[in-house]
Amino acid sequence: MAAYTTEANRIDNDFAKRSASASQLEKAGKLDKAIKIYESMIADVFDGSHPYTRLRIIYSKQKRYDQAIRVCDQFITMADQMIKLGSSRKDLRSKRQQFREWKVKLGKK
Repeated sequence: MAAYTTEANRIDNDFAKRSASASQLEKAGKLDKAIKIYESMIADVFDGSHPYTRLRIIYSKQKRYDQAIRVCDQFITMADQMIKLGSSRKDLRSKRQQFREWKVKLGKK
């Protein structure tokens, strides 16, 4: 069990570092680099909402609504999978609903 815990901690630390790096790049105006990191996090099925939210906002500001909708879909799929697996995260259902609502709004643009 110790090996599992060690690996889980390593993965969590990796995601935290990537998220912080992307946020710094975004604040510095280096959106292309931030997007790449956020996209890599959702490709790795990160179970936090931060990279999905940031991508949705960035793509919406860039009027890339198809990309913002894709990100919403990816969050919804991830949340559905985590809920099905019995995740203890209490916020997944409410955040999944938020992403569904954003998807509808983005679809109208």
